[in-house]
Amino acid sequence: MVLTFSLTIILAFIIGLALPQAGSYSVYIPHMIGIMLFFNFLDVKIELRQSHAWVLLVTLFLSAAAIPGLVYYVLSVGLPPPYRTGLLLVACSPTGITTLILGRYIKGSSYQLVLSNFFFITFCSIFYIPALLEVVLADVVQLETEPYHLLGQMALLVLLPYILSQTVVHLLHQHWLIRHKNISKIATLLLLFGVVVTSIGKVADQLVWSADSIWLAALILAIYLIHGGIGYAVGWLRGNAELKKTLPFICSSRNIQLVFAIAVLNFSPLTYLPIIMGLFFHHLTNAFWLWILDRN
Repeated sequence: MVLTFSLTIILAFIIGLALPQAGSYSVYIPHMIGIMLFFNFLDVKIELRQSHAWVLLVTLFLSAAAIPGLVYYVLSVGLPPPYRTGLLLVACSPTGITTLILGRYIKGSSYQLVLSNFFFITFCSIFYIPALLEVVLADVVQLETEPYHLLGQMALLVLLPYILSQTVVHLLHQHWLIRHKNISKIATLLLLFGVVVTSIGKVADQLVWSADSIWLAALILAIYLIHGGIGYAVGWLRGNAELKKTLPFICSSRNIQLVFAIAVLNFSPLTYLPIIMGLFFHHLTNAFWLWILDRN
């Protein structure tokens, strides 16, 4: 599945460059992302048992303060402002939906922690992402919306797909819910393809391939590896094998689709490029941590 996602993004990237007119449909990116979240929310349930409250606070601190601060104020200094904004959005994105799917296959991990962390960080992001953007970017970038509008955007992007998905789960028969997993995979791939094609088409005539592009890719990879590495270190310091199996995956996997929608609604098209790179590295680093955890 990881290989399929990566190939989908590469193909969409190439088509977006070849068909820049696809960028005229970028206004529909938030809608496509909302539908993607809807399909992926069909398979989740809120369970707060064995939630390790201190772990939730650690992962919140990393996503809302430590990693965004490191990326924006240290690693990305010197890059053009749109790239720095995109990197900030990647750094502050909440835990990815992929954890809910692949987390089941990590032997010795705590799936209850995966679930509770996903919902805790996702719903906290409704508040911390608007606050972070306002504090960090207030004197640098003119936001197209007020902070409370950003709050509303986040709430709609997270809560509406979740409410609709849970309504469908309660209304439809169980046999459909079994089949929905395949439907969800196909729909996610198609929507992801559409998101990347339209995004690349939107920025195709503004892309400049330079040393900045290589450095940008290196920074995106660093965000994932640093985040996951800190998670592994915390689990190791606690001496808890279950946490060492769970935290790296939780920390490394990011919900890039969510911050992509925020970028489309509020920032210039060049901001999309780091986020699109993040979509690609997201799946590569998921595969990396699965391999590391499986070996251990």
